[in-house]
Amino acid sequence: MREFIVLEDVDDPALNAEKSTRSELVYRALAEASASVLWRADPSGAATDIRGWSNLEGRTGGDWIEAVHGDDRQRLSCEIRAMVRAASPTELRFRAQTPTGEYRRCLARAVPIKDDRGRVLAWVGTLTDVEDQLVAQEALHSADRLKSVGRLTAGLAHDFNNLLTVITGGAEALVQGISPDDKLHEQAKLTLHAAERGAELVRDLLAFSRQQPLQPQAVAIDGLLSSIEPLIRRLLGEDVRFEVQRPATALACMADPARLETALMNLCINARDAMPEGGRLSLEAELVVFSEEAAHHSGLTPGAYVVFTVSDSGCGMAPEVLERAVEPFFTTKPAGLGSGLGLSMVYGFTKQSAGHMALSSSPDAGTRVKLYLPQAAVPPAVGPLEPGPATLLAGIEVLLVEDDPLVRSQVARHLAALGCEAVAVATAGAALERLEAGEACDLLMTDIVLPGGVDGFELARRARTLRPSMPVLFTSGYSEDRVTAKADPGIQCFLQKPYRRAALARAISDALGQDRGGS
Repeated sequence: MREFIVLEDVDDPALNAEKSTRSELVYRALAEASASVLWRADPSGAATDIRGWSNLEGRTGGDWIEAVHGDDRQRLSCEIRAMVRAASPTELRFRAQTPTGEYRRCLARAVPIKDDRGRVLAWVGTLTDVEDQLVAQEALHSADRLKSVGRLTAGLAHDFNNLLTVITGGAEALVQGISPDDKLHEQAKLTLHAAERGAELVRDLLAFSRQQPLQPQAVAIDGLLSSIEPLIRRLLGEDVRFEVQRPATALACMADPARLETALMNLCINARDAMPEGGRLSLEAELVVFSEEAAHHSGLTPGAYVVFTVSDSGCGMAPEVLERAVEPFFTTKPAGLGSGLGLSMVYGFTKQSAGHMALSSSPDAGTRVKLYLPQAAVPPAVGPLEPGPATLLAGIEVLLVEDDPLVRSQVARHLAALGCEAVAVATAGAALERLEAGEACDLLMTDIVLPGGVDGFELARRARTLRPSMPVLFTSGYSEDRVTAKADPGIQCFLQKPYRRAALARAISDALGQDRGGS
């Protein structure tokens, strides 16, 4: 007769209970310390415990899916079934209702707990609100994309401005040289007008790329609104009810007044086009103060800002349209009815003015645009005086440095027509050789971008070592802020291409007068 001894390894029940209690305490501590939701589920994926958000705690089985956005539920259910079949770590993305009641984009991570044979015993995981992170990533991606487009548009604008300088100069010479009775006189005027329209388009491109030349000054808000209100009313027509809400106290913002007027007019025209059957449009100005935290979210410096709000009751924009609204040349208008530069110009102008633009819209709910511009620290400035007529500058000797042969030839003709004695060269080296050889020169007029490794700024510095009192007039198809920032204090005159002869005459007078202490 055989005897068998059966040995059974049984853990101490008290020890097992202690381990279970300790594990539960650790789980609870993690739930309290984590910003995410912690959850457990059975092998089928049905929730057994949820901790973290008050609106989810206590839900078991499939009840928790009621907190998921209705549009995401069916897709999420399919993904959970696929997760259970795969029995492998999974990430699930969906919109869930937070304890505040709003739906936000969330990321759920699930990890299976398996036995030695690979069978799933349970699931554990987290649920994290990633809305702010995704918004930041999208904003960064959008900023990078716009920055790249901005560099491209700035390069295109430079080349177009060189061409328009020649076209504008030639057309202006034809207008002045052809008798008004000649049938070609009207054609010349049309050509000049088209060139000026082209220059406006290029300025909008430069505005988007934040490289337009600005002349910021304190702008009185009440005076600004009073001057543009009648213009806007005429543009809107009788079907649009237009309201202007002025600030309760006198305010001023720091901005280029002409570009600010253009920006507000563009926004109002966009609003009118979004309300073909009429509606409501309001323009409001008020003062806001950004704390350090609030300013950080808008990319601004903490402080006081004047905010212009343009609101309409129009058709609004779908999310995919809103995302691209400030891209240059993007437009939803039919061909021929929009260049797609309106909002991009406003966006670039506000950013270049140390401000911010906020855009909100949804289909059939209208659009609201807010422009934030720094509050002026000085009393409102008097509006600029109307420029006087161009003056002949007889006998002024100008050393012209321009690498583009067409532009060089055209500008030389302008200078001759103004009575200047011009010597035109293509490079900085040729200009310095002239100066070193004792060439008479009352003014150095130079393009900023030059071949040969010496740009207009460096040329000006070297020229001033040879002729310390010689004024310098910069000109360029680019219009970057560094034009004045990089130049020496005595040589900060700049003329943006393209320009007409009268503008050239004024710029030369300003340069000569600046160096001599005023004309």
